[in-house]
Amino acid sequence: PDRVVWIDDIIDPAALKIGYGGAVLTADPAPGREAEVQQKLVGRHPHMECWNKADVPARLVYGSNPRVAQIVCMVETGWLTATRDRPVTRPGGAHGYDNQAPEMAAIFIAHGPGVVVGRRLSDLDSVDVQPFLARMLGLTAPAGDGRPEDTLAVTRP
Repeated sequence: PDRVVWIDDIIDPAALKIGYGGAVLTADPAPGREAEVQQKLVGRHPHMECWNKADVPARLVYGSNPRVAQIVCMVETGWLTATRDRPVTRPGGAHGYDNQAPEMAAIFIAHGPGVVVGRRLSDLDSVDVQPFLARMLGLTAPAGDGRPEDTLAVTRP
């Protein structure tokens, strides 16, 4: 594949304990190589940006779970990360790209007695579907990231 950010070209992969690669690379610095990782990996690179765990943009909803690696890198939509000893084996695509990239938008179609016919939403986050469905079924949705108000325009009173 020709749309690969080769981590080897940025830093010695031995400096990292890579947890996941692909559209999102997660990694912890190898013991004693923390400063090297900060200097070489954290920041902007062609087609990729890397953050310390505490600095991952809030819109990506990584939170503070202890299982999230110390370094999180995200490539531009359509790109992948790999190392030469762990090359891309499935070049057909990946998941985990920026949730604000237009290419990541999904199609949502609703039909039924509680839905206003012909009305469209200009933007809908997937997490908003859960409170919408709960409202349609007359259920109380558990707390979550979905915003019920985002689907009110297509809901019959």
